[in-house]
Amino acid sequence: MPLLSHLPPLNLQVTGGSSGIGKSIAMECYRQGAFITLVARDECQEKLGPVDMLVNCAGTSFSGKFEEVEVERFRSLMEVNYLGSVYPTRAVIATMKERRMGRIMFVSSQAGQIGLFGYTAYSPS
Repeated sequence: MPLLSHLPPLNLQVTGGSSGIGKSIAMECYRQGAFITLVARDECQEKLGPVDMLVNCAGTSFSGKFEEVEVERFRSLMEVNYLGSVYPTRAVIATMKERRMGRIMFVSSQAGQIGLFGYTAYSPS
């Protein structure tokens, strides 16, 4: 089913687009005619024009027993999995509001909805 068939060509930004769900989304949208940027940076809009759609897929995982996981690992997962969506969203939202156009999507893991043994650092992020 075409995702973008009813829309004009889009400037689409995908975080986490080098693998997994992000890569699949980027590839499918590219096949349907979207212009894809895989690395989200504040300067991206200045160089490539306003972002029409942001898909936040960046994430990484780590498993281990809670008491054996270093606090720095918790911090690192929050930086990538949570703030990795906050920063690019903040970078594009003002322009989207000014243009009164744009879409922002957040992709989440099922591990954030149910408890999985060994993923106490990953799931909350």
